[in-house]
Amino acid sequence: MTRFRYLSVGLASLGVALLACPASAAIIELEPNNTLATATPIVRGAVPWMDMGLGDLAIIGGDVDFFEISLNLGELMVVGTLPLHVPYLAPDTVLGVFSSGGTLLTVNDDADATTKGSKVSWGAAYSGFHYIAVSGFDDMNFDGLSDSGGTPHVEDGLYALSVTIVPEPGPLVLLGAGVVVGVLRRRRFRSQRAK
Repeated sequence: MTRFRYLSVGLASLGVALLACPASAAIIELEPNNTLATATPIVRGAVPWMDMGLGDLAIIGGDVDFFEISLNLGELMVVGTLPLHVPYLAPDTVLGVFSSGGTLLTVNDDADATTKGSKVSWGAAYSGFHYIAVSGFDDMNFDGLSDSGGTPHVEDGLYALSVTIVPEPGPLVLLGAGVVVGVLRRRRFRSQRAK
């Protein structure tokens, strides 16, 4: 039973360390931010880091919200939206990450079957600015137009935006392996002392 206690304490300590992500300030959307050039900047801190804020797809339809954030090579960014106008259902968001050159790197429509919010994960392949884009359903090009009809998308309302950045997984795996090795050594030491 004691080996499980040590393992539990080690894993709990790792979990607390990961949850203790410092946040700088709430993400505040500033209009106009419908293009990469007018993107709302997100000021971030050292990793692990997370923050959240409110965004609004304007009632006029066809609104796209761009946010600019700096990532370092190897960092993992997880971004999510949660619809608030009609909780979990509206606005039906589409979420994307763009490179500094304007290339769409990843996109997601619905995070899962229970929500119309979106979620993307991106591992930075370079150090520099990346752009987060939020639009309404059926606007996978993030130009404000419905991909199926060419007219402005009709999604509008408030959404929560969360952004989390963690270091590349390698150091975290090494930290976890170190905890396990420490627990096993302590166990072996105790069993040798008991003999």
